[in-house]
Amino acid sequence: KLPFTFGGYAGTQIYGFNNHSYWGIFFGGEAAYHIMLPPEKLDVYAVTRIGGNIPFVKPGIYWEPEYFHVGEAIGAYWYFGKNFGLNLEIGYPFSKFGVSFKF
Repeated sequence: KLPFTFGGYAGTQIYGFNNHSYWGIFFGGEAAYHIMLPPEKLDVYAVTRIGGNIPFVKPGIYWEPEYFHVGEAIGAYWYFGKNFGLNLEIGYPFSKFGVSFKF
């Protein structure tokens, strides 16, 4: 098995501050390098992302959304069986926590 994976992502951002709000979607592609550690159920990786944002509600004069982004993150999967696990990823332009399914 090669230690590299390639994939995509999409999501939504919603937040507000000082009577200004923002709502938009983000999307892009990513490449990850997986670090093989001794516990077989643990998968640690570093990821590089490139993507864009489409704002639907702009927050006003205090902040301009980033229409293009490049980012990095570190993360880990912990599998409870062959097909199900938990995922935690910390980085830029977003961090995430979720479940993972292998097919």
